[in-house]
Amino acid sequence: MKYIYKKNLIFAAIVLFILLFLIIILKLTQGKPTQKTQIEQSTPVHTKIVKLDDLKPQYIFYGHIVGTNEIDLIANLDGKIKKVSKKFFNSSTVSQDEILFELDSFEYERDVIEKTFILRDLEIDLEKTKFLMFESKKQLKIAEQDYDRKKKLLGNTVSKKAYDDSLIKLSKAKTNLSNEEFKINSINANINKAKAQLDISKENLKNTKYRAPFPGKIANNIIDVGSEVMRGMSLAKMVNTEILEVKFFVGETAFTELGNIKNIKGKEIKVLWNKSKYRKIYLAYISKIDSIINQQAAGLNIYASLEKIDKGDPIRPGAFVEIKVEGEKIKDSFSVPEQAIYEESFIYILDGNKPKKLEIEIKGNTKDEIIIKGQLEDNDIIITTRLDDINQSKNLYSYK
Repeated sequence: MKYIYKKNLIFAAIVLFILLFLIIILKLTQGKPTQKTQIEQSTPVHTKIVKLDDLKPQYIFYGHIVGTNEIDLIANLDGKIKKVSKKFFNSSTVSQDEILFELDSFEYERDVIEKTFILRDLEIDLEKTKFLMFESKKQLKIAEQDYDRKKKLLGNTVSKKAYDDSLIKLSKAKTNLSNEEFKINSINANINKAKAQLDISKENLKNTKYRAPFPGKIANNIIDVGSEVMRGMSLAKMVNTEILEVKFFVGETAFTELGNIKNIKGKEIKVLWNKSKYRKIYLAYISKIDSIINQQAAGLNIYASLEKIDKGDPIRPGAFVEIKVEGEKIKDSFSVPEQAIYEESFIYILDGNKPKKLEIEIKGNTKDEIIIKGQLEDNDIIITTRLDDINQSKNLYSYK
């Protein structure tokens, strides 16, 4: 009996010891929460450490490629189309001086031949007249010598009649020479006129073959073999594909920001053409700006000349492109994600384990983020998680 009582007493003591140990452990745990318990009672947020820097804003616009030289192909002559290049029909790229189409040249060839014969006949007449003028000069010299001799001997061995006859011959010789000189001048004038007419005829014959004035593409073709054309008729359009520009519209506000760029004319920009699997970036330089802001559209057009395009490059007028313009450096600025900004005027930083509101001013954009200035300091930890639906009285902790 005593053994059972002693055994129960020992068991009760052990239970009491265990209960006291558990109470002590529980009190210790309640008085000093673990780090894990603290984190579980806080709200997790994404953060970013910001660095003070001199950042360049980037402006993005959209526009189209345009030809710098687009002309109407005008018929220079009347006639019938004899031959047309295949490239004239399928809008292929043509090279400078490449033959686009030909007129029937028969009449123009005949005209050149006729004008050539006219010029040759005049040149023959000129040579004949020069010979006659040479003879007239000889006759004039003889007449002058005869007249001088008879004038000295008049009243001695020369009669009055012989003297008068020598004077008449001298007068005729002078008249003949004058006529020959006049005729030569007239023939020379006709020769110059004939040469000019022959040049025109040769130019017309040359123009029966219409050549591309520059490298480019043909559009709006209205002719075919056998078509009758008239001088001055528009036959097609041609666009220069070797020298291209990008044309893009800039809103009035954006243009005001661009106005801060020093020497905006000549400014280098990047032009991105992304077509299916083809993607290429071109360099271009701002060449001209509309002088007046379009009040209805509230903006204006800017043009930039692309660097020389390779002959095989597929980009063409009409291509839709993205334009990136880099601005001047903004000193002592910060780059932050867009979602960190509230109402375009403030952000939150992590101050200990609490959010702190700071006022900021938006200055521009980088490729992926927003450039700001304000109450931030170098190495501040900004909160990038949106806090709109978070109880800001709670503790916060940063996680990646």
